[in-house]
Amino acid sequence: MIPDWVSGCHFKLTKFQGTEVCEIRIKQQILISAPVAFTAAILNEDADEDESPQPMEQTSLSAETATVSTMPRLNLRKTAGKGSNKTSTASRGKGASTKMTPLAMKMQGNDDDISSDEEEDVMETGKKRKKQGDDDEDEEDEKYAYETAEEKRRRLAQQYLHSISHLEGSDDDAGSDEERETGIHQTVSEKLKKERLKSQGRWAVDLTPQFESLNVADDITTAYYGGHQGSITALSVPQDESFIVTGSKDNGVFRFDTETGQRQILKRKWSRAEDGDQQSHHGEILAVAVSSDGKYVASGGRDRVLRIHDSRMDNSEIHSFNVHRDAISGLCFQSGTYSLFSASFDRCVKYFDLNEMAYVETAFGHQDAILSIDCYHKLRPLTSSADRTNRHWKIEENSHLVFRGHKAQIDTARILNESSFVSGGEDGKLCLWDHGKKTPVSTIAAAHGTDSSSANARWITSVATIRACDVVASGSYDGFVRLWSVGSSASGGLGKLREIQALPVAGFVNGLYVSSRLVIAGGGREHRLGRWWSMKGSQAKDRLTVLRFAHDLGEVASRQGAQSDKKTRGYVASDDSDDDEEEEDSVEYDEDEDADEDD
Repeated sequence: MIPDWVSGCHFKLTKFQGTEVCEIRIKQQILISAPVAFTAAILNEDADEDESPQPMEQTSLSAETATVSTMPRLNLRKTAGKGSNKTSTASRGKGASTKMTPLAMKMQGNDDDISSDEEEDVMETGKKRKKQGDDDEDEEDEKYAYETAEEKRRRLAQQYLHSISHLEGSDDDAGSDEERETGIHQTVSEKLKKERLKSQGRWAVDLTPQFESLNVADDITTAYYGGHQGSITALSVPQDESFIVTGSKDNGVFRFDTETGQRQILKRKWSRAEDGDQQSHHGEILAVAVSSDGKYVASGGRDRVLRIHDSRMDNSEIHSFNVHRDAISGLCFQSGTYSLFSASFDRCVKYFDLNEMAYVETAFGHQDAILSIDCYHKLRPLTSSADRTNRHWKIEENSHLVFRGHKAQIDTARILNESSFVSGGEDGKLCLWDHGKKTPVSTIAAAHGTDSSSANARWITSVATIRACDVVASGSYDGFVRLWSVGSSASGGLGKLREIQALPVAGFVNGLYVSSRLVIAGGGREHRLGRWWSMKGSQAKDRLTVLRFAHDLGEVASRQGAQSDKKTRGYVASDDSDDDEEEEDSVEYDEDEDADEDD
């Protein structure tokens, strides 16, 4: 007969050192683990003495799993389990004893009789205790174990909305419940809209009043960071503005701490002692770029090699690409990614994925050397060239827009937002462009005045933008970095450029960065692409100039409510993104005719 305590147990046959062993378990607790014959004897200990024992049936074990057959006087049933075979009792024998065997009671730590009902209660209590002891994370995982992807998205969205509603409505005790709820809904809607437009680079921020109110003498502090022995040709800054990367004609790539100016060498500069007869200009750096998170630094120059550095280490070249046929003149990362674009004098734009450290593809179209490249959120870089055109590339669609308006080579162009950009070049013009128009929306002729020696407009050597804002900056060699306001037209589109500030910086400004916190200018005595001029005097030095504002102008604008959710400055803070895409595509079809002619 089968003892009552066996009900609810699980049996498992295994092999231990060549001997067949039977394990009897309740849940995960092992009651008995002994050779098969001994276990059978224990189970039959309370059997009727008059009843003759039946012989054991054979069991067979494979190398991986055990196939369990019935044991004497027990009706065992095979149950499915992952990675093992388990068995459980099916029923009690007639007239089963309610007493546990001595060995079983000893292993349970109880000398009293335990009925099967009591055992089930004990097991149920154990389950409850185990459930109470689980971590909150495990309980949540179990709760949402069978949740579909759509249900998960809906649940997370509700949690996010609830958190926003709580934050925005916690201090709002005035008005009725209905008014308060309506206000919370409006606030949540505006916040979600604002975050979406910011992520798309379409949220308009008006910083013109803050820049106009700057007092150069009182509100700006100036710092100089040196170390290069040649003119700085390019600079780049990560999103958090924690450091500045520079490239120079001395072949070096340096990393400067924005606050302290502490220098770190990513690529050493040229020296006759180490490089011997190799001419220094063979390795002049013409372009640098930093990923948004500051992890990777890319550099390139006249040696045609694109180098990838780890920004945290000295002399930290971790990879290189030798795919261009001429000097590399421009580098940029897609915002928030490791997608890297390079531009070259060989008239090509090349695309790299630094997640895989791999070259992806090449885009063709320019008819002369490309001099600069820039990119924002979308995979659509902007280039300027000596062929007097700006081109906006759609890499995924293998097409591009062509913009003509300059009368000489275009040295630099920077994206203002996803639908507009600015450019400057040898003709001294500063131009503001809209993707929907073939010609500039606004043009400032001789933006930095004329050269007294030649009566020609001064060359614009660099431009910079504050993304999705109404302020741009330009640099030349007239001794100033000039800040410009992007106006708006009566219809809400782009308007005219207007000068609002002039910050003193000596020498050629070959690299430029501007934000609501600071302006960084890098340059020296010479233009980055040649030695047509060499400025003399103590003021023109090969160094970085960091102009730091007393206050973050973006925070000031936020407090004053200068942010707008209307169509302003040419970028749309609305839900009409699909219409904008359709309009842009229609323009592109017209412009592709020009692109085909150029190709």
